[in-house]
Amino acid sequence: MALRPPKEGYKDITRLAYERKADAFEKVYEQHFSQVKPFADRFCNVLHGKTVIDLGAGPGTHAHYFYEKGLDILCVDYSKEMLRRCAAKGVKGLLVDIEDFWMPDKTVDGIWMYSSLRHIRDENIPAVVQNLARMLKPRGVVGLAVSEGKKDRYDVDPFGVKRWFNFFSDKEVRGFFGPYFGVVDFTRTDYGNGNVFLNYLLRKK
Repeated sequence: MALRPPKEGYKDITRLAYERKADAFEKVYEQHFSQVKPFADRFCNVLHGKTVIDLGAGPGTHAHYFYEKGLDILCVDYSKEMLRRCAAKGVKGLLVDIEDFWMPDKTVDGIWMYSSLRHIRDENIPAVVQNLARMLKPRGVVGLAVSEGKKDRYDVDPFGVKRWFNFFSDKEVRGFFGPYFGVVDFTRTDYGNGNVFLNYLLRKK
């Protein structure tokens, strides 16, 4: 049976993990970006407009790439330390939980969510998806990457810190997003050691 996180506290445990090991996480982001870049480029190619939100931006590695390409990018993260690193790269940020993030209706061209859903419980995802669709302009795009696997659990990562993770099947992702989005592009990336990512470009219906 999958371990359910407590109703309160699991997000703070995860946030503290990112803040305590910020240097290590940033290094991993930088090392992996060469593998993420083709997906980021496809996201840019299907984007109409320049207003993009990076939800769960981490240290801003991806956001800085979009910034360099001329996009109006906003980093959203729950960690002050991660946002400090975004700012150091010249990218503006907002400290807020993804589940509480709000923008006016139909004002955003694109939303980048690389590995962000891994820290959100299944029961909260439908509301998050509905909120994404509400904020996006017509033909707005979501760049989504999730970890493939069997449901949620706490895990101690290679840096020795505990975080809570959610895992997904392709069927589950399409079930969550299907009411509001069509799949433009799908790839499956195997990074080895059981680390598999499902990558989607989703366009608002």
